[in-house]
Amino acid sequence: MAAPPKRTCLITNESSVPKALVDRCIVDCISREELIRLSDVWGMENVVEQSLENKVTLRADWDIMLRENCWTLVPIRSRLSDIVAKLLTCKKKGENRPWDQICPPKKLFYKFELLPLSLGTLSIIRLNEENAASPPNIFPPPYTNLPAFTLTCLHPYFAIVAAWDAFNRNKESLDTNRSNMTYSLLRTIMELWRELSDLPMEGAESKGDGSTAQGEQTIASEASVESAKKRKASDELDGPSTRSKVAKSSP
Repeated sequence: MAAPPKRTCLITNESSVPKALVDRCIVDCISREELIRLSDVWGMENVVEQSLENKVTLRADWDIMLRENCWTLVPIRSRLSDIVAKLLTCKKKGENRPWDQICPPKKLFYKFELLPLSLGTLSIIRLNEENAASPPNIFPPPYTNLPAFTLTCLHPYFAIVAAWDAFNRNKESLDTNRSNMTYSLLRTIMELWRELSDLPMEGAESKGDGSTAQGEQTIASEASVESAKKRKASDELDGPSTRSKVAKSSP
């Protein structure tokens, strides 16, 4: 039997003290009610259960800083722009599309970047992935040289919701072109989701009052809701297939 993959901190790549590592659900800060409301817009079944699968492994201090909204993970800007373009197409056609047609969950990975909100002058010290004995890489703020994280465990939709919440709890962080550009893309996506909530879901029958019923059934776990018909989506990959890795980089 193959050994399970070694748990390492997403940010520092450390694994020497397993008890110091935390598996954190990226949407822990989002209420069940909000997730269920979004599930109607997304056309997602069992949204609460699916959200629990979106976890990242962090060293305890980085976990605390995430929960305190000192930083957040966001899809790379090209992915955010792609989502905006697809949602605008839906709006133009007057018909919403399920989440798995906008960002297929069966993809091998998506890329995400760390966005500092209130990390101050903290530098990121990251162990070399290929040779732990070599000197670590050091990334000073604002971490523009820190390569994107390639993750198999995180879907862009959940990362967007978590990042939007973090931004709104830390608006004073909007003082750089980088954060302002990302915030604008996140805001556009959230606004489009709100507008698309009034449109029929592509390939699904009219729900009538089914939206409310879906929320009640999800909370009570009494019954499953008929999912929207899935259509095979062809999206380009973000990059080469790996697991939770960052390319080797020099400070």
